[in-house]
Amino acid sequence: MSREVFVDCNVFEGMFSDEAVVELADASYIVPKHEVVETAGEKGKVKATLLTRSDGEWVVLPTSYSDTIPSDKVTISKIRA
Repeated sequence: MSREVFVDCNVFEGMFSDEAVVELADASYIVPKHEVVETAGEKGKVKATLLTRSDGEWVVLPTSYSDTIPSDKVTISKIRA
């Protein structure tokens, strides 16, 4: 089962105008800029997918490699039904 969520992160400008760098769970990821919402200075939220599997819940980021992070390593601020 999967759901759309928003994950708290730090947001920085990417190398290109259509990308952003988000920092969360002690790592940085390049995501499309339109996937970042509610920015206030460096603070923001990135849209992601919460995936529930037999081995736990995982947050799948909108990166080119669909990077995954255990959900207990990030702060999920909103869940869309």
